[in-house]
Order: sequence, then structure tokens, then C-alpha cells
Amino acid sequence: MRDGSAFPYNLPIFREFAVRPNSPRYISDATRFLEELKAQRPHLEASQQAGRALLWDRTSIDPDQSRRLNESRVPQKAYPYQTKT
Repeated sequence: MRDGSAFPYNLPIFREFAVRPNSPRYISDATRFLEELKAQRPHLEASQQAGRALLWDRTSIDPDQSRRLNESRVPQKAYPYQTKT
């Protein structure tokens, strides 16, 4: 560990055969699974984007409706459970 490398990789026998996670040859199981899934189902990404658009992408807000919502708000007390004295 004098050179700062992790334990199994500083032994000469492991340096030659070790596949490190940051090496260009390494592909994690999760990455491999997702690549295979996208290859089998090419429409998957488009359906993911459509689902995201339903839940997260905002449409244009009507200014009149926004004004009415702001006007209809009732101010809340700082502590709503306190009795009136």
C-alpha cells in the first residue's frame, strides 16, 4: 500500500489480471442489463419520455386561473392549534 493503490491490486500477480471498475474494459452488470433491455425494446426510451411528460413537464399556465388561485388563498395562522384567548 505504499503506492496508494488498493490492497489486491498492489500485488504483482493481480496487477496483470485485475479488471478495475474505472478501466475502459469494465462494464457493470446494471449497465449491461440496461443496454440489453434497450436493444430488445427500442420503443422503451420513447415511452419513458412520454410518461415523464405526463407527470413532470409543465404546460403553459393560464394567467387568469393563476390569479384566481392566488386570490382565493386563506392566510394560515402561525400555530393553528392554539385556542383563541
